[in-house]
Amino acid sequence: MSVDDLKKIAARQLFYELNQQESHEIAKQRVDQKISHEPQYNFTKVYKIPVRRLIVEGILTTAEKAFLFDIIPFVNRDTNIIVDDRGFPMGQQKLLDMCRMGRTKLSEVTNGLIDKGILTPEIEEGKKYYRVNREYIECKRKEFIDVRI
Repeated sequence: MSVDDLKKIAARQLFYELNQQESHEIAKQRVDQKISHEPQYNFTKVYKIPVRRLIVEGILTTAEKAFLFDIIPFVNRDTNIIVDDRGFPMGQQKLLDMCRMGRTKLSEVTNGLIDKGILTPEIEEGKKYYRVNREYIECKRKEFIDVRI
């Protein structure tokens, strides 16, 4: 073999090693990006014993049960406030749109849940919104859900 042939072989080997290393770095970056951009999953935990008591003893009306089921995906994981898709507290109008019930019926349902201690009304800047009592329903990130009762 000539010196030129050896140089070509060495250059090919170096080129191959650099491509392998670059491919590895690119693959690693892609994996890191996928990990960092994975969605944060929130879980809503419904506490069986207190909720079961409300149902078995007939404390909740059918409309109240339906309302509680409707709001589960909208409970904020940090505050337990009912929020919209952008994370802003839902006022009366947004709740009306989401639940598809009349203003009178919504007022009746929310007032019933307030009287039963399941919702707490909060007013900020003249707007009324609701916080769900954590004794009944709680939303947290997956890793923070306590599996004990």
